Order: sequence, then C-alpha cells, then structure tokens
Amino acid sequence: MGWSAFADKAVLYHFVHAIVLFALALHPDVVSRAVSYFFFSGIILFSGSLYLLALTNARSLGAITPIGGLCFLPDGHGWSSHRRNDASSV
Repeated sequence: MGWSAFADKAVLYHFVHAIVLFALALHPDVVSRAVSYFFFSGIILFSGSLYLLALTNARSLGAITPIGGLCFLPDGHGWSSHRRNDASSV
C-alpha cells in the first residue's frame, strides 16, 4: 500500500468522523459528550497514525491504527442506543 493510499484513508475517516462530531455537538447531553470523546480519540489515533505513516513510512505506526479503530466501536453503539431511547420515550 503506497503512501497516498494511507493518506486517502486518513482523510476519509477524518472527514466522516468530523461530521459526526459536529452532529453530536448539536445534542449536548452526557451520552453524546462521552461518545464525542471516543470519536475524538479515534480520529487522533486512527487518522493521526495513518497521516504519520503516510509522511514517514514508519511501519511501526501501523500498530496504533487498530487502537483508533476500536475507539470508533463504542461510538456507534452509544449513539444508536441513545437514539433508540429517545424514540421509545416519545
């Protein structure tokens, strides 16, 4: 995988998750705040490690990327369960 593929993947995930962070900012409650911290951490670890990997070609940075991906997992669950609870209370 070339450096541009790493950079493309980093930009894509950074862009998509930045939009989600913006959406979470529109719902300032405790659940979305906790979810936002996970998204922010995921962006820093996942996209950041891919940016550094693309710039330096240091393959050891690739070990950090899955940790950032794991930060994105609780986000989807937290956001979807929060939305489900809102719908059931109506």
